Amino acid sequence: MKVRENATKNQLELAEQVYGKEQVAKKHRCTYYKPRYLRKFKMATSQTFAYTQGIEGWSEKFKVHLVGHSLGAQTIRYLQYLLRIGYFDDEYKDVDRSNWIASISGISPPLNGAQVTHNFGYDPRINKFKKNTLFVKIIKYKVIMANLMSQGGTQNVCNEIFLDSEGPVRELSLIKTDVMYDINVEHFGWNRRTDESVMQYISRIWNDDYLETVQNNAF
Repeated sequence: MKVRENATKNQLELAEQVYGKEQVAKKHRCTYYKPRYLRKFKMATSQTFAYTQGIEGWSEKFKVHLVGHSLGAQTIRYLQYLLRIGYFDDEYKDVDRSNWIASISGISPPLNGAQVTHNFGYDPRINKFKKNTLFVKIIKYKVIMANLMSQGGTQNVCNEIFLDSEGPVRELSLIKTDVMYDINVEHFGWNRRTDESVMQYISRIWNDDYLETVQNNAF
């Protein structure tokens, strides 16, 4: 794609070419996208590798199979849509590249909605969660504890370290920095910030009404 050529020409990573170098440094890097790279695991040697510049050779001829779990299925369907409208092409916006995907598979995907959210306080009449439901409180408690018990007191950390030199495919080391499961709430802004005290963080999250004021959070 043209965006890859421009990234190489400008000596930028793909994300920096798409979103802007400053935006990636401030918002995306190690904060909103975990993991940052597509990964390949080599079972014979128990090594993990990262595609730093995307999948080399990916094209209409060399297609990929995409598998998404839960909301991951919506994510890869949206990727197919972006490929279809030429989102990643700088010059040829009408080029349809959705045929670069060989297949899309979903594992427990809420593609037609999820009824289970109604049991957690979701109100379909307003398309939002009800105020102060037990479900939302449990999620907040879990997120707060996971952050405070993690190394450094936050889950907004980068756990990917390269073990070799530059290249399109690099060996990756994953460092476990948390002691509880990370449910990835970076896009909610629910992880502890570097300039927050413990009490400031707890107060901010406990009083946050994001799930109760923004629509479509319950699929």
